[in-house]
Amino acid sequence: MTDLKHLFAALILATIPATAGAQGSSVTHTPPGCFPDRCRSMKIVAEVTGTERVDQVVLYFNADGLSEDYYTTMRPSNGNAGSYWGYIPVALEGVEKVNYRIEAIDASGRRVATEGFKVEVRTGCAAPELTEEEKQIARNLVIGYTKPDQKAIPPGFRCGGIVALVNAQGEMMPNEECREKLARNGDDLLCPIAWKKSALVMAGGAAVGAVIITENDQDEDPLVPLSTARP
Repeated sequence: MTDLKHLFAALILATIPATAGAQGSSVTHTPPGCFPDRCRSMKIVAEVTGTERVDQVVLYFNADGLSEDYYTTMRPSNGNAGSYWGYIPVALEGVEKVNYRIEAIDASGRRVATEGFKVEVRTGCAAPELTEEEKQIARNLVIGYTKPDQKAIPPGFRCGGIVALVNAQGEMMPNEECREKLARNGDDLLCPIAWKKSALVMAGGAAVGAVIITENDQDEDPLVPLSTARP
């Protein structure tokens, strides 16, 4: 059975356009004015310019003062070469600020990054409505560790939307702590979700269960998470 990490790596290489990463490349991003502390994530958009093919665009994040960085992987925008978008989990009420930065990695392993951003978390912060594709990405996040022995639930963030993790060794697996927490207490995003369904995530050659969250009751194919390996 095909190893999940290799399968997803091939998917990334097949879908990311050849736009950036060499000498003179750059990553630009305008941060939002705030992050909400419930319901839905804020969409993060970055523009990557240069000449080399981009292998990954990575969104590193943490709740200010609470942990080391975690990461998610950003997706290329359809029809807009050099533009990438993604999400981080929703912060808990009481977290004051979220820190993040965006890094592009080219085919030669060279890296270029934004400065670090520090954004206020605010109850009532308005987040734009999401498309159906954006909702599926925001509700099916794969988070990655940057250090060994990090917690499966990023300190300062809600479990809602997190379905899997990539550990410090680059191994992808379901996020069982979030799954169990949501099974005990229900969705913790504090906004309506119509239903949940199970999907199979491949980890280390074995099929394991994960929760895929959607907002309707149509028979949709489970979305393959893009975040797949430690960058």
